[in-house]
Amino acid sequence: MRGSIALRARFAPGLVAPALFVLGAMSSFVSAAVYTVPSGTSATFTSADAPLVGTGDSAVVNGQLTVESGDFGPGSLLIDGIGSPDGDVYFNVGQIQPSSITMQNFSRLLVNAPASANSLTNGGTTVSVDSTLTINGSVSNSANFYTTSNGVVTTTSQFQTDGNSTLGGNGSISAGTFTLEGVIAPGDLEATTGTGTLALTSANDISLANTIYLLDIMTGFGPFFESDKLTVNGSITLGNGLLVMNTVSDPTGLLQVGDRFDVIDATAALTLGDTFGNDDPSNFPVDDGSGNQIGYFNVGYDVSAGQVYLTYVPEPASLGVVGLSPLLLVRRRR
Repeated sequence: MRGSIALRARFAPGLVAPALFVLGAMSSFVSAAVYTVPSGTSATFTSADAPLVGTGDSAVVNGQLTVESGDFGPGSLLIDGIGSPDGDVYFNVGQIQPSSITMQNFSRLLVNAPASANSLTNGGTTVSVDSTLTINGSVSNSANFYTTSNGVVTTTSQFQTDGNSTLGGNGSISAGTFTLEGVIAPGDLEATTGTGTLALTSANDISLANTIYLLDIMTGFGPFFESDKLTVNGSITLGNGLLVMNTVSDPTGLLQVGDRFDVIDATAALTLGDTFGNDDPSNFPVDDGSGNQIGYFNVGYDVSAGQVYLTYVPEPASLGVVGLSPLLLVRRRR
């Protein structure tokens, strides 16, 4: 690890540099410095002359860090809440521009910024393990923004992702307005450990007109299939986006005709500016685990209920000679 005692900061009165930042080497400043705030300690950064974490630098906060002035970035930030009240970072500045932010283990990040400022602009953010990110401003141009394991994100203004971004995971995000482009991917992004739910809340309509909605349907912890889901506390508008799903394999025949999966669920009526541009059933096949197609999913829209859902339809050959009772036509999974 390389580091420096030249921290480009003025420290709070009564505190000394070693108690605030522990660096790997007590030498002159070099690039790729790693700034650490250990558990049980606190640090205050007050310099407006240079960023706290520059290009190639990183900050690891296990204690408490307060940034009163100056820029932060474009280095990376890791906040790990080893134990309360540790893992807390407070930004009382306008522009936060790290290359990435990772929050884990009950950590907290509070960003205060003028209403006119984009207070968090970065290349990637992960909020995980019951951590909380609160932004009194807006979020913009996040290349990848993930919430996992009950991560909570709240912004008082706009939450924006661009066309090269991915917004996904398990957790909740609240914003004044959402401007979403790129990929929306609820649940496990690697599609290996199960499904999940991404919850969005806004007083204004959320549009998926310019997005790719990526989801998976797979076996869960029980003997049934489960699906990723996007829930919206408010209204949602669909445009000519794309719905993308990995091929579902059902080698033991768990899926039954009429099984339904609600993949988008809003509390207000759905505005159907257009359907998904690729909602033909041929795009959502189900195979037997050996590459042989045994069925497919139909895409349905319930405008009044605010829902988009998938319904399983077996291929005729897979039905055998069993008759189809009307009672078997709908078996909803959530």
